[in-house]
Amino acid sequence: KPAADGGGAKVMEEAGDAVLIDGENGIIDGKININNADIASLCLLPGIGEATAMDIMEYREAAGGFSVIEDLMNVPVIKESRFSKLEDLICVD
Repeated sequence: KPAADGGGAKVMEEAGDAVLIDGENGIIDGKININNADIASLCLLPGIGEATAMDIMEYREAAGGFSVIEDLMNVPVIKESRFSKLEDLICVD
């Protein structure tokens, strides 16, 4: 459905507290690409605030990116229980 502000974005999926929007900033086919998402896009994920988004980006830069989505659990603040809420909402390229 079109964005309320007429910006042309479309809501691709609503999952819990996250609303994923198809467009720029690391969102592909309704999923957040954790290899190139910016802070704002990462903050769309449930339970991810600005500090955690920054942790994800810092780890990504230091490690050279994520090979598989499970690598997100290598970020110290992302444990299995948190990852299980995110795994259907994220992807890597």
